[in-house]
Amino acid sequence: MIADSVFRNGRIYTVDSAHSWAEAVAIKDGRFCYVGTSDAVAAFIGDSTQVIDLHGRMAMPGLHDMHIHGVQGALRVLFQCNFPFTASVTEIATAVADFAKERPDEDWIVGGAWLMNIAPEIHKSVLDAACPDRPVFLWDASHHNGWLNSAALALSDLDPTNEDVVRDANGAPTGLLLEGAATEAWRSVPDRSPADYQAAVTWLAQTLNQLGVTSIKEPAVDRAIAQAYKSLNDAGALNLRTGLHFLWETPFIYDADDMQPLVNDRQQYAGERVKVDFLKLFLDGVPVARTAAMLDPYIGDDPETHDPNALLLVDPETLKEILIRFDALGMTVKMHATGDASMRAALDAIEAARQANGDSGLGHEIAHPQHIASEDIPRVAALGVVPDLCPKLWHLDLNKVNAVTQALGAQRVHESWPLGDYHRTGAMMIAGTDWPAMAPTPSNWLGLQTLITREDPTGAVQGKLGENQELDLVTVIEIYTRNGAVAAGHAEDCGTIEVGKWADMIVLDRNLFEIPVTEIGATQVLRTVLEGETVWQYEDIEDTTD
Repeated sequence: MIADSVFRNGRIYTVDSAHSWAEAVAIKDGRFCYVGTSDAVAAFIGDSTQVIDLHGRMAMPGLHDMHIHGVQGALRVLFQCNFPFTASVTEIATAVADFAKERPDEDWIVGGAWLMNIAPEIHKSVLDAACPDRPVFLWDASHHNGWLNSAALALSDLDPTNEDVVRDANGAPTGLLLEGAATEAWRSVPDRSPADYQAAVTWLAQTLNQLGVTSIKEPAVDRAIAQAYKSLNDAGALNLRTGLHFLWETPFIYDADDMQPLVNDRQQYAGERVKVDFLKLFLDGVPVARTAAMLDPYIGDDPETHDPNALLLVDPETLKEILIRFDALGMTVKMHATGDASMRAALDAIEAARQANGDSGLGHEIAHPQHIASEDIPRVAALGVVPDLCPKLWHLDLNKVNAVTQALGAQRVHESWPLGDYHRTGAMMIAGTDWPAMAPTPSNWLGLQTLITREDPTGAVQGKLGENQELDLVTVIEIYTRNGAVAAGHAEDCGTIEVGKWADMIVLDRNLFEIPVTEIGATQVLRTVLEGETVWQYEDIEDTTD
């Protein structure tokens, strides 16, 4: 067999436990046809073969980001007002005023993202002064809470009794909306055009390819997002494998009447690089906003009146019915569950599905499994549950953890994200960025680093999160490659570098196994190959034709 291309003289980490390392690979018709030594690969080289000398560089399978709101983030970059998480109220007001001046044709000024530590200073009047003639809506970094000006509030048609609307002493809305109120108000914001959505997908694929990502899952999909991926896929212009999780039981995000038809119609959005048999539910909010469902009360709350299920967004019995139904339909369900009470509800629902349907083989996912009762940890692996990790939710700055400490106390924070325990009990984990929520960039490399160190990579905050919860490099690479391929429905075709699998591979500027762990976050991807085609190249790597 004469290969289309050959990569040789490299340090290729295959993530294949039988043959972990190779020097060379040969690619034919988009798949690996040889994995082995630089000497033996010569047999696959013909006159038409492109031969690439890796010069000893490390290569590995492409990364799988299994939790990224990619289109949402791309729309923000391309069309919205952006400012850093660290921006003060004054800096945010300036950014809004400047953006409004630069974009006079935008009917709404939308963007983000701010941190909850500025919540006491948030008021609609600040945005009124910055942009008096148009509605303004700014998401927080978690994308669970919103800051609106008076014009946006007037157009939001919120229920006056909604408890998620923060009010002043006189009962007037301050402009700060929490959770359901924020997402309900967002429905008043005019949607972008289909062309804008397609531009967002194009930008996203190009950006993620540069970061070594070849496969993603979108965890909150509506028709506009699904159609954008489908359009690019049909045009042969989607350089990114994508799994679409369609929203369920979230009427405050988009029209409840469209949920069932969208799920029923999902196959019309499927394509060669688009999979559609995924569902997404939100079971609670986030601890920092005191909206995560916790088994024990928040600091300052009355233990006598505490109801662990009070903050659940889906009734536990209804949740069981949902899991039984969609498990039987062959749809993998991802559940946002940040509190230990919501985590237990999710596990109970998956257990009900296993009892009703038997083992379907579907690895239902729990996103952001940061808090879990110790007695529930073994249930994760036993039920075949897949923890969906987003290390950027805590790693960039342990001050974020300190903010949660004010709500939960130091002990519960110390016990959060028990990833070592999940691993030791045999759970298969996946990971992603959750970008743009709590993540300034869609890069996964700091995520790899901090799953190992459990430390603030900036060095600004000392200490390690949790005892004995760090993971080793081999495990972390498996999380971002092989495990991601399983979760995305591509276990037979990618995730490792093996003969017969799609030729997905990235070339790095450093060998992750030969550098200090603290340097992993700065990794630069030099080349990204998707099904044998180079979709990103940072610098020329010497090509030879001998």
